[in-house]
Amino acid sequence: MGKKSKLVITTVVLMLMFVAGCSVSKEEMIEETKNTFIEGFHQERVEANEETAEIHYFLPSSFSVSDVSENNVIFEKGNQPFLLFYNPAEGLDSQVNMERDLEFKEEALLFETIDSEGRFGYIMVVPEESDQYTLVIGVGGMKITTMSSLSDLSASAKDMIEVLNSISYK
Repeated sequence: MGKKSKLVITTVVLMLMFVAGCSVSKEEMIEETKNTFIEGFHQERVEANEETAEIHYFLPSSFSVSDVSENNVIFEKGNQPFLLFYNPAEGLDSQVNMERDLEFKEEALLFETIDSEGRFGYIMVVPEESDQYTLVIGVGGMKITTMSSLSDLSASAKDMIEVLNSISYK
């Protein structure tokens, strides 16, 4: 093998090592998403800028409302839909949505709960086909569900918990 071949092989190996070292693992993205949820859960309430017949809520500027029905709002961020479900009969300490989602706990890469200051919250990440993940975040009787790529999980979680923290009933 000539010097030129060795140089090419060495360069390729170094490039692969660099790329592998720079990529974020699935475990790191899941941990980042969990931390985003925990931090967001404890953030101050964001002021509402939207409303339905039943609730006031904050909608991030990159989102648009695509449908509103009783106890549901569907948002979109680009082509990514987010389904907000809320039950005015359930308080901020309700675990009813989490209890319904427990059936997916064994499949989940992340299932974390927070019970703090009269509020109960949870996050769940379940792998789906085509490198997509179901992301569910709930606070009391409210929850938002979306499908996300691994790289967008944390950003989606940030937007979702921000919306949930802002909701107030009329």
